[in-house]
Amino acid sequence: MLKTAEIVEDHSKADEIGLNNTVELYCEDDDEVETYRIVTSVRGSSLNGLVSIESPIGKALLGHKEGDRVYIKVNDDFGYYVVIRKVIKTEEKVCNYIDMPIQHSENRILQRMGRRTSREDLVAVIKKLRKEIPDITIRTTLITGFPGESQEDHEGLMNFVEECQFDRLGVFTYSPEEDTLAATFEDQIDEEVKEERRDELMSLQQEISYEKNQQMIGSTQKVLIEGYLVDDDVYVGRTYRDAPGVDGIVFVSAPYELISGSFVDVKITEANEYDLTGVIVE
Repeated sequence: MLKTAEIVEDHSKADEIGLNNTVELYCEDDDEVETYRIVTSVRGSSLNGLVSIESPIGKALLGHKEGDRVYIKVNDDFGYYVVIRKVIKTEEKVCNYIDMPIQHSENRILQRMGRRTSREDLVAVIKKLRKEIPDITIRTTLITGFPGESQEDHEGLMNFVEECQFDRLGVFTYSPEEDTLAATFEDQIDEEVKEERRDELMSLQQEISYEKNQQMIGSTQKVLIEGYLVDDDVYVGRTYRDAPGVDGIVFVSAPYELISGSFVDVKITEANEYDLTGVIVE
């Protein structure tokens, strides 16, 4: 169901709200979610952009029924992180999770992309997030093979991923889009090189993800149950570290029926690069 909420025009909060005057709310099943729109569902929510928690839209988002979760995804204006850190730390329904689409780490490529940040700024933001919210999960997406990307740039990006140890990472090869400046650049990268660089980044991230998930073994996690696999006789769910539709899942064994939409405590017994396996804690 489509809903529209007005945001009070208070210019003193313009930087904090960072939104148009109206924001559209969509159910998670809708096909398209544009910048500064909010996705909501019973299973979890994603906040694309940033709203003031004092604004009508912010109050509506955080006013969901008990059990709902909110995940924050930001645009490329990293100046909002001061507010974001406060929202994540103070709002119970906002998960300790952030999706920040960095795209690249090397300053020369960031400038060519028109990104309003630098490698130094990115590293500083990530360090601050982890210092203030030690259990935060950080997801990002990267683009490899952007026009003019050298082998040195690629190696710098690899080093950046190794340094930052992202919890979740997606890597895409650059694809020219019509009527964009980048599509007119003469120094386009061969598809084979793009794919090789993507595979190298993903291989590195798999190692990082595997090590992080191995550290979860033996811990007890609160899991939101989302379904049951009849053939495997196992339930599936997510921790706060797993945003709906993009991250891994938790396979849960239980001696009794679990209700979808309920939260249960699960002891993690196994882990691979993406998913966890555990048993219900009785």
